Amino acid sequence: MQAPTHILTGILIQKAVRPIKSRSVRTGAIVALGATSHLLLDKFARLTYHPADAMPRDGFWLAHYTLTMTSAGVLVGKHRRDYKTAMLAAVIPDFDWVLVWGLKLLPFRRKQPDMPILHAYGDRMIEKIPAVRSLRRLPDWKLVRWSTALEVLLCGVLARRIWPRKRRSTAAQA
Repeated sequence: MQAPTHILTGILIQKAVRPIKSRSVRTGAIVALGATSHLLLDKFARLTYHPADAMPRDGFWLAHYTLTMTSAGVLVGKHRRDYKTAMLAAVIPDFDWVLVWGLKLLPFRRKQPDMPILHAYGDRMIEKIPAVRSLRRLPDWKLVRWSTALEVLLCGVLARRIWPRKRRSTAAQA
């Protein structure tokens, strides 16, 4: 899944654990659930447009990732004060992707990891759950452009759960 989906999920988690009175327990729950939700959501990435490699010459890919990163930036910019812990926890497994790809851009070639460590370890842990392992059977639509709509729909559902529309009173409707 893409950053906006993870960020919205993190915000929803923080709102859900708000009733926990102990700040340290609440923060621990946000971090643990945020990182776990990331690993679980990534199992569903097979259903959404998610090419493994950058495709900078493809107009659709450029538009998709420009909108995705812009959306993530807007969410972080607008909600960082209230939800910084949740947003960070929900995207932290992707930091190793940034490291691995960033190291590939360096001119010198030292021994560099081929695979992100956090994702590899997290995947091994979460796939011990049989229901999660069965998600491997989902269709692979990572290169199917229309599958972008599935993640946009999921983001809409998450946003609606986080920020429900206020109902107008019957007096205001009359």
